[in-house]
Amino acid sequence: MEQENNTILTSLEAFLHEYGIPTKMASESGLTVLKARLNDLGRAEGEALMEICLLPLEPDASGAGRTLIQFYTTTAAGLDEANIAPALAALNAVNLRCPAGAFQIYTPLRQMYHKYTAVLLDGTDRQAQAQAALMLAVETVDRLFDETVVIADDAANAPAP
Repeated sequence: MEQENNTILTSLEAFLHEYGIPTKMASESGLTVLKARLNDLGRAEGEALMEICLLPLEPDASGAGRTLIQFYTTTAAGLDEANIAPALAALNAVNLRCPAGAFQIYTPLRQMYHKYTAVLLDGTDRQAQAQAALMLAVETVDRLFDETVVIADDAANAPAP
């Protein structure tokens, strides 16, 4: 299973390279993580760091294997401490329109992130499933990037949705 998961991450890395997106494979906490530097997001043409990993699950009741693919994308860092509470409140409106996953703030590091997780089912084309999930995660971050950057910068002055 680990070899197949590495194959999936390697295929996603090749897919990202087709679009000129720089990547790096790393090992963190016993997991292989594919990191991708997303550029030209939104009208602001901003930048974010997407981290992709695969997490095996126990087989379901029918015995079918499943794996979670997780996309964790840091869209802003170094948020002003005074802005965290208003930013969290402002993200509620964004998340109501977020097609996949959700935006949140990791307060200990003052980072805004988007997290999306999908299930890859055994017995199917898991590489195709992973690629479709990747495209959805990137499209979601790209679509809402400008709005979330304004919130990260100063939620109190962010435009109403």
